[in-house]
Amino acid sequence: MGQWQFNRSALKPALKTSYDSLLSAVSCRQLSADVSGAPLYRVDVPLVAEAVRNDNPLLFDFIIKGYTSYSDGRIISLKLEYRIADEMYRHMIRRIESEAESILAEVNGLSDMSEMEKVEAVHDLLISTLVYREGTSSNTIDAHTVASTMLMHCGVCDGIAQSVSLLLNRIGIRASTISGKVNGSDSGHAWNIVEIGGLRGHLDLGFDVVWEFPYPTYGFFLISDSEMSKNRVWFADTGCEGFPSYYERHSLRAFDRNQFSEIYRRERKYSDSFIIKLEGELSNLSCDQIYDLVLIASNYAPPDQFLPYPDGAVRIVYR
Repeated sequence: MGQWQFNRSALKPALKTSYDSLLSAVSCRQLSADVSGAPLYRVDVPLVAEAVRNDNPLLFDFIIKGYTSYSDGRIISLKLEYRIADEMYRHMIRRIESEAESILAEVNGLSDMSEMEKVEAVHDLLISTLVYREGTSSNTIDAHTVASTMLMHCGVCDGIAQSVSLLLNRIGIRASTISGKVNGSDSGHAWNIVEIGGLRGHLDLGFDVVWEFPYPTYGFFLISDSEMSKNRVWFADTGCEGFPSYYERHSLRAFDRNQFSEIYRRERKYSDSFIIKLEGELSNLSCDQIYDLVLIASNYAPPDQFLPYPDGAVRIVYR
């Protein structure tokens, strides 16, 4: 399965022709792209370039350095440069593809999983192995690209989103990166659109990382446009209806103390690390009150780690 070109589909028809021309040129590492086939103006160039990057994570090093245009402002061709020498780039691509295969090989029973289970597995595995960090130890690897996340196991939002897109498409799941902003912030942000069974959801793995520990949370796991708009701003028509939450699908929502104890004891039978979402009357408890719940549910055999999360969930860890 090829990469899902979600961002291309969101462009105006005239810009799709320019997208195709730029994609073809960059894929062949040409030094110019002929975009005279449809009206393209200077103001639209960043939009088209961003769409190509977001849909194609392995095309991470091209730069548009200039253009030629007609007298009316329509662009004839784009001048292209690449930050990495061709031989080094090809070497990095081979390493990224090898690393992708290794990561997916770590998922036990992948071929027998449903598409939703595959997304969960990739989500959790990446969180357990990566560090959310701006800097890297190499001048040739940008933290904002798939190369950093896959090869250095560290990166920031767009590098992480590109890695999610790369891995999910390789196992037959439509995923692409989308650009936007976190509400109240002037800086850009990136996350994923994922499609399963014709339905779409927003997936922001970078915000599901728990900074201090390699344990995932699921506050931004395949949620709807309406849920995502509480925290994000974006400009494409994503059409995300969302899915039942991770906590709902796995019966991890506790609305009262008895239900919390039931879920705790059930999960403890099968795992040394699990998460419970506090709902209803439990959602307003303090950390001390939640810990009292844990003590009762564990028959006063407390876990080694007790981690309340901002989305109202609590992670329990036994070693």
